[in-house]
Amino acid sequence: MSTLIQQYPGPDTLPVRMTETVIDHTRLHVAVIEPDGPRSGAPPLIATLGIMAELNDFEVARYRYLASLQRRPVLVLDTPGWLASQGQSTRSWSSLRRGSFAKVADDMYAALKQAAPEFLDEPVSVIGYSMGCSSGSALAWRLAKAAIPVRAVTLVEPVAIEKTDVIRLGVRNGRENLRLGRHLADNADLVDVPRSEPTVVSDPAAWTTLAHLVWALSRAEMPHVLGKLTALNHPAYTLIHGGSSRLAPAGAVTRLAEHLRKGGSPVQVVTVPKGRHGLWQSFPVVETLSPFIG
Repeated sequence: MSTLIQQYPGPDTLPVRMTETVIDHTRLHVAVIEPDGPRSGAPPLIATLGIMAELNDFEVARYRYLASLQRRPVLVLDTPGWLASQGQSTRSWSSLRRGSFAKVADDMYAALKQAAPEFLDEPVSVIGYSMGCSSGSALAWRLAKAAIPVRAVTLVEPVAIEKTDVIRLGVRNGRENLRLGRHLADNADLVDVPRSEPTVVSDPAAWTTLAHLVWALSRAEMPHVLGKLTALNHPAYTLIHGGSSRLAPAGAVTRLAEHLRKGGSPVQVVTVPKGRHGLWQSFPVVETLSPFIG
C-alpha cells in the first residue's frame, strides 16, 4: 500500500512528494524530489539516511537543495524500523545480528517499488551518509540483483569500514557529536534551511532496532557487499570523508578504495579539509561536494 501524505512546494524550492508505504507491518516514508525544467543526464539519485535520522524538514531541505544543484530526481528513504511512528517489524533483527543490512535493503526496495516505480525503469545512483552508507550499499546490491543498473555509489563518511568494538564505535560517535555544531553553524545565514532537531523516541522496540543497527555497523559487512556489487555492476564510486573525522579515518577510506579498485571499478576519494563526521549537515559543504556525486 502506498499513500500520498504530503506534497508541498515551499518558497523558491522544488516540489516534494512525500509518500507513506507499508512494508512488513512497518510504515516507511519516501520523499520524491524532482527538478524544475529539463533534467541533467544524471540518473535518479536514491538517498539513505544516517543513524537516528528521520525524514524530516531538515533532511528534505538538504536533498531538495542537492536536486536543484544537480538537476536530477532525488528519492530519499526512511530507515526501516527506527522510528516509533513507523510501527515495528522484528524480522530485520535476526539479519542485523548477523551484521547484514539485507532485510533493511529489501524493505527499502519494496518501498521504492510502491512509492516511485517510474524511476526504477532506468539506471540509478545511490548516496548514503554515515550508517546510510551501509544500508545504501545493501540497497544498491538489491537493486542490481533486480536487474536495475547502478551507475554510481557515493558514500559520505562511511562508518565502520572495518570491524570495531561497539563501545569504541559509540565513544567515537559521541566525540563527533560534540563537534556537530561547527558544521550546523554553516547554515546560520541561510533562510531556507530549517533547524536540525534531534529525534525523540520513547518506544523500546525502536531503541532495540537502534541497538541492532549499531551492532550490524560494527561488523563492517559493507566492503563485502560492495565487492559483490562491483563484480555484477562495476559502478563508479565516490568516497567522501572529513580530514579530521574519527568515524571515517583516512586510512580506512583508502583501504576501502583499494578494495573497490581491485574489483575493476573507478574510485575517487574526496577529503574535506578539517571536516568532521557531521560535515553532511552543512549546506555549503553539500554544495561544494555536489560536483563529485555520481
